Amino acid sequence: KQKTAYEIRLSLVGSEMCKETVAKVTAPTLIIQGDHDPVIKPASGPEALAGIRSEEKELAMMAFKRHAIVRGEGSEAVLERVGEFVQRLAQRSRPLASRR
Repeated sequence: KQKTAYEIRLSLVGSEMCKETVAKVTAPTLIIQGDHDPVIKPASGPEALAGIRSEEKELAMMAFKRHAIVRGEGSEAVLERVGEFVQRLAQRSRPLASRR
């Protein structure tokens, strides 16, 4: 079967260039991916997470059948998940005395 240009572009997401770029990430990272995303393969989330060098990294697979999950139905759950991640980071970075 011949691949379209779009399919070829998608296959490049796992290319060495992408892996090298992901390996440069050292900042806290949250990857949120729809479990049935029609654009990004489900395996790409765990692959990207494995390549990220940050000690603070998480993958949240969420029940979505579309690619743009930060808008529309269910987007509140995505934004809530982002908020939780940021809040945990903020808690960890606060000095112990201010946590009381």
